[in-house]
Amino acid sequence: MTKPHRADLVSARALGVGVGLIALQVTWLIANRIATLIWSAPVGPSVGFATAIVVGVVVSVMAGRRFVAKLIEPPAVADRNVPTDIAA
Repeated sequence: MTKPHRADLVSARALGVGVGLIALQVTWLIANRIATLIWSAPVGPSVGFATAIVVGVVVSVMAGRRFVAKLIEPPAVADRNVPTDIAA
């Protein structure tokens, strides 16, 4: 198992943050519409945005961990099945 470079780890976490921001935006659009139908003006958008923040943070952390784990995982089995005792 090789240790990935620091730049690769930073880029994996930044990609996770980007995915989380997309999830925040989509959740904000949907949750705002639904919450505004249920509650009036100051409460509805606040509940929608709070929901979007929670979803965005959760998706961000999960995506960042998944991308970092892909960097750290060992190579596939097919890459390690190379015979070493070949007669010359």
